[in-house]
Amino acid sequence: VVVFVGGGIWLATDEPTGLPPSLADPVVVDLVLEPDPEPVIEPFVEPVPRPPTMATPIDVAVAAHVEPPAWQQHAVAPPTAAPGTPMIALLIDDMGEARMWSDHIVALPGPLTLAYFPHVPDLVEQVDAARRGGHEIMLHLPMEPKDRAENPGPDPLLTGLDAEALRRRTMAMLDSVDGYVGVNNHMGSRFTTDEAAMALVLAEVQDRGLLFVDSRTTPDSVGERLARALGVPTLRRDIFLDNHADGPLIEAQLAALERHARDHGYAIAIAHPRPDTIAALAGWLPGLFERGFFLAPISTIVARHQSTDLLPANEPTGANLFNGGVIL
Repeated sequence: VVVFVGGGIWLATDEPTGLPPSLADPVVVDLVLEPDPEPVIEPFVEPVPRPPTMATPIDVAVAAHVEPPAWQQHAVAPPTAAPGTPMIALLIDDMGEARMWSDHIVALPGPLTLAYFPHVPDLVEQVDAARRGGHEIMLHLPMEPKDRAENPGPDPLLTGLDAEALRRRTMAMLDSVDGYVGVNNHMGSRFTTDEAAMALVLAEVQDRGLLFVDSRTTPDSVGERLARALGVPTLRRDIFLDNHADGPLIEAQLAALERHARDHGYAIAIAHPRPDTIAALAGWLPGLFERGFFLAPISTIVARHQSTDLLPANEPTGANLFNGGVIL
């Protein structure tokens, strides 16, 4: 029998235990319970909050690795010239279809800006050769003209397409090659006047970090204005050199190009890979520096307008580069 009495335990039994009497007698065991220690309360210290604008090292690392847009990544650095020297950009359209004449353009002193059709079968090969020659690359997007008798090329951008079909055609063109800075329109005297259609195309251009040059095949084009509204780096063509493929007329347009560059600080000309144009440019380019101008890729002029510093890593390379009036 075990009996709990107060704070002790009393043990008793009627059975013989076989123990000495002093051990067989009932035993009372007192259990002494130590009180719990008092909890130690540390004094409360108000934490110092981090200012909400303080950047952590991870934030800084992430910010340092933000890549520049494609038009800056693929830009070609221009030859060095004194501040204030008028700049001229030669944008050669319709590149790639007539391979022989396109190759003659690539062989000219540069840096030129060469706009290739996206449907050219050997596009990648031609673009790679042009880049090795020190030239800047654009895509020349076929767009709907007003005159339906004119053929803008395969799968052009048309105002009659629904939004999804137009987006698919635009993306297919933009995916045709890598390493270009932007796009300009081939024909497009009808398409570039349609705000909804142009806004859709320029949204894709903006999403890829490209620039846009409005070829201005019509004075009613909304391309440049919409591009600015969307934040797309943009400029427009100033002079067409060879609307008439005649040597003396091309030379007269080259003189007009120089006047425009002197008056405005820069000028953008569009020309094409044609025999008379190539002959005129071959005679005009070598003396450009002595006449007080320097030849610049289109990205340089866009950057000047946007006060943007271009990446220094894309120096032109090749045996035909023009610098200071000397073919290197």
